[in-house]
Amino acid sequence: MSIMLAGLVMRSNANTAGAAAGASSRSKSAESVSDITARRLKVLEQRVESLALLALALAETLKKRTGATDAEILDLVNVLDLKDGEADGKLARAARRCEPCGRAVATVHARCLYCGGESLSELPPGTVEAMLR
Repeated sequence: MSIMLAGLVMRSNANTAGAAAGASSRSKSAESVSDITARRLKVLEQRVESLALLALALAETLKKRTGATDAEILDLVNVLDLKDGEADGKLARAARRCEPCGRAVATVHARCLYCGGESLSELPPGTVEAMLR
């Protein structure tokens, strides 16, 4: 009877060790996903801060050079916001045309989904230079 009990305890310990190793592996995987997400969030926060600074500099330059008022600038922001048909505080990214095949490709893609063409844009979407084009 005690031999059977010892065998059960040994199998139970082996199963527990295996489960612990699996849990440790899943925990490390979750940590790496968390680290990647934290780095991406930091990059996005830096991009938002840079764009906010650029927008402020442009607004100040516009006011100094043209005498535009804050109200006029806000009116223009509202007009631009409505260009995509929705007042949501966002710019809708229009599809681009692939030069080799002529098909529409969303700006989130660096290559054409249809022909693999790379001549869509030299600048990644979301960069200040790409937005000013």
